Amino acid sequence: MEIFKSFDYGIINSPEFKEDSVREEIIAPILKELGYSAFGENKIVRSQNLKHPYIYFGTKKENITIIPDYLLQVNGVNVAVIDAKSPRENILKGKNPEQAYSYAIHKEIRVNKYGLCNGNEIAFFDVNEIEPIFYSEIQELEEKWEEFYKVISPLGCTKPYIFNFKPDFGIRLMKTGWVKGNKYYFLGTWLNNLGKLDESNYTFVSGIPYGGDCLGSFDFHRDLLDDFISQIPENKKKKVINALTHAPFRIDFSTEEDSFEVAFQCELGDDVYNNENEIYCPLKVTEFLKR
Repeated sequence: MEIFKSFDYGIINSPEFKEDSVREEIIAPILKELGYSAFGENKIVRSQNLKHPYIYFGTKKENITIIPDYLLQVNGVNVAVIDAKSPRENILKGKNPEQAYSYAIHKEIRVNKYGLCNGNEIAFFDVNEIEPIFYSEIQELEEKWEEFYKVISPLGCTKPYIFNFKPDFGIRLMKTGWVKGNKYYFLGTWLNNLGKLDESNYTFVSGIPYGGDCLGSFDFHRDLLDDFISQIPENKKKKVINALTHAPFRIDFSTEEDSFEVAFQCELGDDVYNNENEIYCPLKVTEFLKR
C-alpha cells in the first residue's frame, strides 16, 4: 500500500496548499483506501447540512459554526465525521476539535468518532474520551495503517470486536494446499474451551502457533469420548464431565491452571462455516493418542 507514493510533502506548507488541497490530496485518497466512496454501502456524504444548526448544553443554545467536510456512513448509518483544516491550523486542541465535537453529537448526526486533518497530521477522537484515539503525522500514516484501519474503516466503525478474532487454523491449512484425508498430529495442545455440539458430537478450541497465532476448532464423535476423558488429569475430570452433562454443556478454560493438554490425530473437516463475522473450518479428530 502506497497511498502517497508520488506525493511531494514539501508542498503542504506552501501558501497555496489550503483546506481544499488537504481534502483532495490527503483525505480523499485515505478514504478511498479505507473503502469509502460517494456511493454504495460505505458512503461519503460531503458537507452535510443540518436542519437545526445548533445544539443545547442544558438550557444553553450553541450554534454550529462549521459543517465538517465528510460524513461517513455504513449501510445508511452515520459512523464518523472528518473535517479538513489548513496546515496552519491546530487539530488537537482549541476551537477546531471543539467544533467538530459539537457537530458529532448533534441530534441529526450522532456519531461516536470525529476526525480532523490539516495535511501534516491526522487525529481521531471519541466523543466520550478526552485524548485522541488515533494520531499520526501524515508521513507516518502508512506505517500505522493497521492501527488506523481498526479505528476508522467501515469494519472498525461498526464491528471493532472482529479485530480481536484470531485466524482460523483450518482455513490456514486449506490455503497451504492441505487436502481432506491428510493427517495432522498434535502431541500436546492446551484447550481454550470445550463443549457439546449435539447428542453425538463434541468440540474444543485450542490456540495454534501456525504462521502466527491461530485458533483451531476440533470436533470429535462421542465414540471417542472415553479416549478423550482418559487424557484429562484426575483432579480436573469431575469438573469437565459435569460441564459436558449439564446445561449449557460447555466449559471455558481461562488460565493454564484450569486447562489441560490433549494429544490427537485429525484431518480437515467436511464443511466451511461462514457467518457475518468470520469464516472457519473445524478439523475432525480421528484418534486421541496415548501418551
